[in-house]
Amino acid sequence: MPIIPHSHAERLAAQAAKHRRLLAWLRLELWTPIDIAGDVMGVRDRRTIRTTLAAMARDGLVTLDSIEIPFGSLRLVGITMDGQSAAAGTEHALIGKTYERGRIGLTVLDHSIDLQRLKLACLRAGWKNWTRPDLEKWGKHHRPDAVAVMPDGTPVAIECERTMKTAKRYKAVVANHLGALKKNAYRRVIYTSPTPEKACNVERLLRSLPPLVVAGEKVLPTPVIDSSFSFVTFEHLPTLILKGS
Repeated sequence: MPIIPHSHAERLAAQAAKHRRLLAWLRLELWTPIDIAGDVMGVRDRRTIRTTLAAMARDGLVTLDSIEIPFGSLRLVGITMDGQSAAAGTEHALIGKTYERGRIGLTVLDHSIDLQRLKLACLRAGWKNWTRPDLEKWGKHHRPDAVAVMPDGTPVAIECERTMKTAKRYKAVVANHLGALKKNAYRRVIYTSPTPEKACNVERLLRSLPPLVVAGEKVLPTPVIDSSFSFVTFEHLPTLILKGS
């Protein structure tokens, strides 16, 4: 059962802990939907979530926003620079990025939220170092949706496939993954999809690709897919155990 704080000092400490958890999340994500914000803080009651976020907004740590989506609107909370300062404290590097209104494209909104939910579930299952690759590290090459370390210590790239790509697009993406695997950027590529059918069809399409050219060498996709790729649903990603582990 949850511990209910009784004294004023305990209530303040509990509130500060909620703030820290959310700011630590927003430090890299920059924004998150209200329901995920509540989940991160460990708060289920909607009124408590609203009250907590309103207090953080009054303190200048976050900004509250609402964006129009088909059939309604989506409420978001984003971090400010004062929020970034509080999240960094004296222990972490200060990130000079904040949530910017009007900068979230509707075409990537669902995909970004999927990744946030997957990240939260995986971190709670013991994954570590979940990050979204940046442009500086990957340059013009395809960037995985995320990179992380599984509970068994395996560094992996994660591709969140809410919608399937064409065979032509997968050919370029897989070639980049094979190059990254060869350089030991990570040891496994995990494609995760919302349904078993989609996960199966992503795998089938990748296995049907023609030979690829990687670092000047012709490579057959299927043997590498057998040894270094996994295809799972969103539900099964957090508890995935690799073959041979």
